[in-house]
Amino acid sequence: MSINVKNSVPILDVSQDFGAATRLVDENGSVVILQNGVPSYIMIEYNLAQQTIASDEDVRRIGDAVLEEYLDSFLELAKDD
Repeated sequence: MSINVKNSVPILDVSQDFGAATRLVDENGSVVILQNGVPSYIMIEYNLAQQTIASDEDVRRIGDAVLEEYLDSFLELAKDD
């Protein structure tokens, strides 16, 4: 994962001026929060977070499709030698 320096903020700056961090999120879509110079957290808009998180139903549907497509391979791998 590459980090855009314009979108990274030290955690101390966030704690001292949370509004500035939220403005960066509004401008850039996200902010990487650094702790001791290391990326530790990501702050994104709530609406974006809702769009990027798969529902349990979506995960089950995808899992079922993968299992159906590769069932023969899974059964072959499960055989004892």
